[in-house]
This record gives sequence, structure tokens and C-alpha cells, in this order.
Amino acid sequence: MNFSMGKSLEEVSLFDLGRGLIATLILESVPVPNENRDWHEFFYELKKEEKDGKPKFFDNLGFDWDGPYPKSLYLSEFFQALNIIYLARSPDGRIVIDEQTINHWSQEIEEGSPELKHYLAYATGKARTHFSN
Repeated sequence: MNFSMGKSLEEVSLFDLGRGLIATLILESVPVPNENRDWHEFFYELKKEEKDGKPKFFDNLGFDWDGPYPKSLYLSEFFQALNIIYLARSPDGRIVIDEQTINHWSQEIEEGSPELKHYLAYATGKARTHFSN
């Protein structure tokens, strides 16, 4: 994620937004699950929302309905990369990232564009509610 380079809503990727969401939730002490049904349903809800200021990548974020819930291959790939690159999975199925990485991601968010910070704040609020149910 590199919000500090001024990425616009057209340029930000799922990987950028996902890392920003995870960093923000962890800093707020919200238990963050690793890839599971909740994440897929959460991103499906974000995709189908009619909301101004939504990142462009949602237009191309596909979901498969072959199972009991919508599932995105791209989202699964994000979590696989997160687990491989950052060793993010804990034994209880939560995401655990080292403090230095979270602080780095948080700093990038602070330096980011207003549109992305606004959408990230919106998505974080929805995630907080979604994952606490």
C-alpha cells in the first residue's frame, strides 16, 4: 500500500485497501479474522453498494456463487499473499502482523489522499460492525 504517493480512487487496489483496513482495525484493537466467509461477504456488500467515492477496483472485483456465500478469487489471493509475505495467520485464525509493519501501514494512511482516507474510514466503520456480529 502506498497511499502516501497520492493514489487516487482509480489507482488504489484491493491489496492497498485491505492492508489499510487491517492496520486500522488492529490499531483500534478490533479482532481481525483471517480469510473467511465474513471477509467475502463484507467485500461483496461494499461492491454492491451505490456509494460515491468508492475505489475503482470494485468494478472488476468478481464473486463466485458456487457455494453458500459469494467468494472472490482476488480476495482469496490477497489473504494468501498476506499470509505468505507477512506471516499473518495466528493459531486462533486471527490476523496478527508485527507492530513495525502496522505502524508503517498506518503512517502511509496518515499521509494519504483525502478521498482514500475518507473511504477507508467509512469501510473501517462498516468492518467494525460486520466483524463484531
